[in-house]
Amino acid sequence: MINKKKVRKGPKTSRLVKVLTASLVLNPALYMLPFEKAFVEAVSTASYKAPYVSKALPNFHTGVGTPLTLNLNEYFDGINSYSVSASNLTGFTATISGSSLILTNTRTGTATVNVTGTAANGGTVSDTFDVAVVPESLDKDGNGQVDIGEIVAYAGSRPMTREILHETLNFIVPQKLTSPNTAPKAQDTSITVYKNSPTTLSPTDLFSDEDALTIDNNSISLSPTGYATGNVTNNQLTVTALQHGSTVLDIAVMDGRGGKASNRYNVTVGNRAPVFTGSDVTVTTNTYSPTIDLHTLFNDPDGDPLQFGTVQVSSSSPNTPVQLVRTNDTFRLYGTATGSATVTANASDAYGGMTTGSFNVTVTNATYVNHPPQYNSASNKLVNRTIDPSIESNAYNPFTIDLTNAFTDPDNDNLTYSVASSTASIAAASLSGNLLTVTPQAAAHGKTIVTVTANDNRGGIVSYGFDLLFTGVATENHPPQYNSASNKLVNRIIDPSIESNAYNPFTIDLTNAFTDPDNDNLTYSVASSTASIAAASISGNLLTVTPQTAAHGKTIVTVTANDNRGEIISYGFDLLFNSPPTFTGSLVSLPYSIQHMEPAIVSIAGFDDADDAKNLLNYSAMSDLDGSLSVTTAISSSSAKAYINGLSRGTHTVTLTATDPFGGNRTASFTVEVKNNAPMVKRPISVMKDESVAIVASDIFDDIDGDSMSLTAFQGISTSGLVTTSFASGTLHVTGTGVGSGSVAVTVNDFHGGEVTTEYGYIPIPEGLELLVEVYNPLPNIQSGTNMMREFNPTNYFSGFTSFTVVSSDSNVAQVSGPDGPSYYFQSGGSVGSTTITVKAYDSYGEALTATFQFMVMPPL
Repeated sequence: MINKKKVRKGPKTSRLVKVLTASLVLNPALYMLPFEKAFVEAVSTASYKAPYVSKALPNFHTGVGTPLTLNLNEYFDGINSYSVSASNLTGFTATISGSSLILTNTRTGTATVNVTGTAANGGTVSDTFDVAVVPESLDKDGNGQVDIGEIVAYAGSRPMTREILHETLNFIVPQKLTSPNTAPKAQDTSITVYKNSPTTLSPTDLFSDEDALTIDNNSISLSPTGYATGNVTNNQLTVTALQHGSTVLDIAVMDGRGGKASNRYNVTVGNRAPVFTGSDVTVTTNTYSPTIDLHTLFNDPDGDPLQFGTVQVSSSSPNTPVQLVRTNDTFRLYGTATGSATVTANASDAYGGMTTGSFNVTVTNATYVNHPPQYNSASNKLVNRTIDPSIESNAYNPFTIDLTNAFTDPDNDNLTYSVASSTASIAAASLSGNLLTVTPQAAAHGKTIVTVTANDNRGGIVSYGFDLLFTGVATENHPPQYNSASNKLVNRIIDPSIESNAYNPFTIDLTNAFTDPDNDNLTYSVASSTASIAAASISGNLLTVTPQTAAHGKTIVTVTANDNRGEIISYGFDLLFNSPPTFTGSLVSLPYSIQHMEPAIVSIAGFDDADDAKNLLNYSAMSDLDGSLSVTTAISSSSAKAYINGLSRGTHTVTLTATDPFGGNRTASFTVEVKNNAPMVKRPISVMKDESVAIVASDIFDDIDGDSMSLTAFQGISTSGLVTTSFASGTLHVTGTGVGSGSVAVTVNDFHGGEVTTEYGYIPIPEGLELLVEVYNPLPNIQSGTNMMREFNPTNYFSGFTSFTVVSSDSNVAQVSGPDGPSYYFQSGGSVGSTTITVKAYDSYGEALTATFQFMVMPPL
């Protein structure tokens, strides 16, 4: 037999009722229903304007057997028909009659009801709510709801245990902490895009919602395809046009609170008219302009092919000074007289875009530039000939060459001709009009060069020659040779600034300057490449060179020796009139020193050149330690400086050389000490309270020389209680014990003579020698509910940093987005849990501080 314990009504029950009453009044959260939801979902629609939920359906209570009727048109907009489904259907029915929803029940409990509205065009939208059916014994006033008074009366009228109390509280009217969520609403809009100009859209361009919207990447589609593409990057939709026409974009967005909407938008690939890009043109009288392509006058921003209409010329002058000659899509302009005119053209694409543009044409008097004739190698008129008299019976007969088409003239000038044979004893040459006659000498042997000169009689001439060689008879002829041992034709440099007779004529006896293997008698000719520098002439074997007064520069004097049997040789020498640069004064003031990595700056005002301007001098530098150095110059009317880079640490002797355009040079030297740059503080020591960091020299010091550094001593800290420290083997260990700022004294060495100790305790401290330590409070943990977004601004906790990174260790618990300005955002998922958030702070030298905290997603109450 089982003994049942009787539950007595007495003082304990009364106390429980009093506690219950006080708790319900003071803490409404105690009677929040666990099934309270705020969830609206707008499903994808097939129409161009989606139906939407105008007011979210709330949760309802009703009594057992009491039906509940709702007018759904109060909650939906744009709906043609409704359908309904419900969970926990035992003892519960839900039906639709027109726009009315009728809910009936036969028992207590809770059902979840989903109502779907369908528009005439097929679009749908859904809303979900809960209905709780409460016992009649609780709902004393029969209004379908349970209030606090009814709960208190019910609890005081019967035995009450914790289990019974918990079950009873489930029927109380919920007190909502937040308003129901409303799904995003589609905008009534259309989209126009253009080829070659992608269009970027944000979610708010297409949907409206109080919440931040996120594009559903998997929802993007365009149909029909081939007209445009869509791509989502960083929650931005980029539509890229492919060809003219129209298509339809399907897209869905989510509001992060369970709301989702989709819609369909017309996308039109629009057309833009061509753009005129022409510019004014100048032509000269009686000449044509270069060919103008209409495709260069117009540009289509969409890249469409262009068609061109009539091109017209207009002018305010009675007689238009310009004639236009058009060939298909190109034309040329001919200047008939001086004046101006306007050329007007139009271009159109195949999609209705058309543009008319014009440009001005100015006709000026021609400034004639003559062009010399040119030899026409394709004519094959003047080609080398070899004649063997032993097998050719007519070897010594005269022959003729018609020079017609042998030369051309770019200006179509009438040409006249002259001819010369380099060795008349081999063959003579003469001209009659365009007919060249070559007359070989009897029994000739050897080579002559027949040179034809074409003259346009306007200053333009050109010469072209061919070899005529007779072989096979007599003894083989050998060419003369220059005798370098004679030292007759050697380069000469004359300095007019120190040679009083620099411009006097001088002679060279050519005897023995050339030899001939066959002992032929040699004759000589001479030429000076630049007669304005010096002229040259020959009388017998005597060469005379006559410099021009005040000549400056170089000419090449070339002597040609001819054995008069077809062989010649030429040999020349350089004759240079040049005064090399000079130098007075000093390059630097001694003693002179610079810091390593800096250029040596020297004055080059002391360099001068009697022949050339100073800015024509070229400078180079050599160091006795480093070899060749880099030199740049800065020369103005007020100063002349040279900047010498590439000097290593140490004491250098640097030689600076100034060279003129003809190779004349002058050097000057100076001594410079290149000093080491000591390390300097680049950033403070940053540490979190109750955390430790290990610091080496490169973490907090910078050495512009790029030297390796090491901490060699720890001296102390200005603020007690802020940190604790230890130092060993070049590493300083710092642990934050307080919060605030202080200064640390350490010694650093770059092992090139640069040893510094940071300072504190007096003002001012020299720049680069104050090493601060900053201790920051730990970051607080953040709690969140599921499917919520929380903002985090790291600048609220850290100062003096240029940027941050924020990373979540578990993206299933929370995902990080940003930065958006200084803020990052944590989006929690639908599951409960905790993730570690790592925040890294950066300055201009890189990562400077790392901190972590927990982001905890809590279960709903």
